[in-house]
Amino acid sequence: MNPADAVPLSERLSAGVFDDTAVVTVSGRISEVCRASGCWLVLRDMTDGKVYDILIDLKPLATFTVPADVQGHDAFVRGRFVGSKPDVKFHAVGLRLE
Repeated sequence: MNPADAVPLSERLSAGVFDDTAVVTVSGRISEVCRASGCWLVLRDMTDGKVYDILIDLKPLATFTVPADVQGHDAFVRGRFVGSKPDVKFHAVGLRLE
């Protein structure tokens, strides 16, 4: 995964158009993590005083989980947007922590 290809989460969510077939890389900070099995996390981006959050679901496509101690880390997440506003989420296929 190339961090140079990443787009801030706020930019993707502000656009409001999601192609569920396109694999994209978004960036943000991990604000919450599944403490039971590491199967999901919440990625957050704060831009211009506005908070953008999205649920990153690792179950459908990923073959990995995350440890609970990644909360607060900056991250690049690769995958697909699924659903439509206000219930859009992200199915991850890759994750890179900074």
